[in-house]
Amino acid sequence: MDHSHAAVWVDHSEARVITFGTGATTSNLIQSTIHPDHVDHKVASFRAGYAHEDPTYLTAIAEALKSAREILILGPGGARKTLAHFIHDKVPTLAPRVMGVEPFDGRSEQEVVDFARNYFDRSALTAAAQ
Repeated sequence: MDHSHAAVWVDHSEARVITFGTGATTSNLIQSTIHPDHVDHKVASFRAGYAHEDPTYLTAIAEALKSAREILILGPGGARKTLAHFIHDKVPTLAPRVMGVEPFDGRSEQEVVDFARNYFDRSALTAAAQ
């Protein structure tokens, strides 16, 4: 089974990592250990008011993405940026495979896969045209 692409929909409480290629898709749900009520709305940062990030959670997401050649990070709010920064800072071997970090409110697995397939198709067409 070829799982060359991965899309991760992430917020501060859970992430759904979906890997796919020419065959079937595989989905993995990862949940944060930090309770979602631990919010500090006075924190001025890209983390959308969350005072703490969960390194165990972010590490588990990065681990689930390691087999993908191309990665798309999706989600509402600042969690997608938090994950992108974590990968850039803590998992530099994975960072070049992150093709995009996009806002996305859809939550169903099919919505994520459809959006990601279109995104990767557009990226391939743009690269071929250059």
